[in-house]
Amino acid sequence: MKNAALLAAVFGILSACAGSPDPAEKAKSPLPPEAAPSVPGDRLDSRDFDGLPPEARAYLADLSRAFRNQDTEFLLRQGESQFEAEVRPLYDDGSYLAMLYRIGSLGTDGPWTEAEFPRLSPGDIGYIEYTAWEERGPVLEIRGRLAAKTGFIPGVIMLIWRLREPKIQGLHP
Repeated sequence: MKNAALLAAVFGILSACAGSPDPAEKAKSPLPPEAAPSVPGDRLDSRDFDGLPPEARAYLADLSRAFRNQDTEFLLRQGESQFEAEVRPLYDDGSYLAMLYRIGSLGTDGPWTEAEFPRLSPGDIGYIEYTAWEERGPVLEIRGRLAAKTGFIPGVIMLIWRLREPKIQGLHP
């Protein structure tokens, strides 16, 4: 009887250990959406973003970190799959990013007034500042501006946030 109790205790301890994640694995897991801190300058903690779904806030905080860290590879991977498949092969990275993040006149409903097609180089961006948001059906329209070396560049992010992995709907040329 003692052996059975001892065996049960050992199995209980082993199953508890097997179920608990490795501390290194725990450190890799993302914060829950409500705990994702904003990044200095992004304004996600301002009253303008009260009511923003927590999952969208967490995604935008990750995007903000990527701009601040000039993580071009992460920024390039944020396009919705059909947009990425149709547009990315046809354009260089700078033009693709300009359409993805709808910078400058690509983010307005008015006519395109720039002399040449806009390009976005993450190496020239210090951070992103979100300025407003609006829910448009399954998409969140996030307005913001990129702090570039030459000044601020307006942009619009059309965030499809309810996907398993949120993605951005860029502007088709």
